[in-house]
Amino acid sequence: MAGTPPDYFCRTGLLRGNPVYRWSAHRRSRFAWWKERLRSLFGRFDACRLDHFIGFLRCWGVSGRARTAVGGRWIPGPGDAFFRDVFRELGPLPLIAEDLGSDGREIHWDLIRLALASVAATVIVPLQDVAGLDSRARMNVPGRAHGNWARRLADPSLFRAARTRLLTLTRTFGRSPRGSR
Repeated sequence: MAGTPPDYFCRTGLLRGNPVYRWSAHRRSRFAWWKERLRSLFGRFDACRLDHFIGFLRCWGVSGRARTAVGGRWIPGPGDAFFRDVFRELGPLPLIAEDLGSDGREIHWDLIRLALASVAATVIVPLQDVAGLDSRARMNVPGRAHGNWARRLADPSLFRAARTRLLTLTRTFGRSPRGSR
């Protein structure tokens, strides 16, 4: 079943209770189930939110008999092959990528690149993800009433290494303001 690995907030991880997709079967069908689901959703709605977007890259899988998520393992997702195939058949789609629960260790530049390359009107990549910071750099903790949204960018040098790469990607996909250096 799907879960989340142990971390700073939960030392035993979390069990989600839902199954992990068998991506090999989805690949063999060229993601037919997903395409039909997206066609159905876009027949009803103007945009579609993809919760836990990181799951298209990888997810934490745990035995269905497990009592905690400690013994889980990372299972690869389909990555950008999924989106290439879907967009090839369905064209550009107004998808909203949500990545609740990720921290700097699990953000991959491939995922950032994929978001920037999408047809989304706006892409938001939290600075702590760009800098590769861990979960201690979170701006908020869901379920905590106090102490959220107080973090400030005190040391811009944290982002120097990522600056060139992020600027290149934003320019490549036409997302940088004119004249940005």
